[in-house]
Amino acid sequence: MLFFMWIKYSYLIENMMLKGFNVKNNNLKACCSVLLLCWALPSFAQDVSHNFSTSLVLGVSEGDSDTNLASDDLMIGYDVAYQYRFDQNWGVEVGFRQVEPEGFTALFNSLVHNDFVIEKASSVRATAVYSWPLSKRNSMYVKVGAQLSSVNYQRMETVANGDITGLVDNDKTSASVYAGLGWRYQFDSGIELGASYDYQDMDIIDAKLFSLNFGYSF
Repeated sequence: MLFFMWIKYSYLIENMMLKGFNVKNNNLKACCSVLLLCWALPSFAQDVSHNFSTSLVLGVSEGDSDTNLASDDLMIGYDVAYQYRFDQNWGVEVGFRQVEPEGFTALFNSLVHNDFVIEKASSVRATAVYSWPLSKRNSMYVKVGAQLSSVNYQRMETVANGDITGLVDNDKTSASVYAGLGWRYQFDSGIELGASYDYQDMDIIDAKLFSLNFGYSF
């Protein structure tokens, strides 16, 4: 019974994710379905714990060379996540992240002629998490999974005769692999502090991001 309830709620969450990111590609829909089905599996686990976390995210985005977009921006943003840990080592996570050029970078982009300007990048992810203890309170972990990302950007457009029309707003949605590595320190109260690094391929940009994490487990 519990399993079918998880399937039902996973289906509802999937529809919200697909509508929120305006995903129409069947491959992306299949990706969402598989990830959210995995979310249902840990409902059979024992000795579970739950963790909510929020993070300050800092890093750099690089324009994808395959699309001839040269843009290296310092990024800042936030991340919120929920982890379902069904034993000491294994867990699953769903999270949302949004980053955008930090203030100085945004000001510089507004003053200097650029053919490609990032406005913001958002993503939702579902990952498997494997942790290994270093001591009673310290542990390392890795995350591997998939993400749906949406990048809002402006790109210089030209007309047929070569005249420049100016920066035009664009949006790019894609599905890709998500991978991260991190460390956390847990207090007896359940509060956790940590740091992590992850790599996100968002099709037209690659994001390499560091996060300072604050969480609570119960």
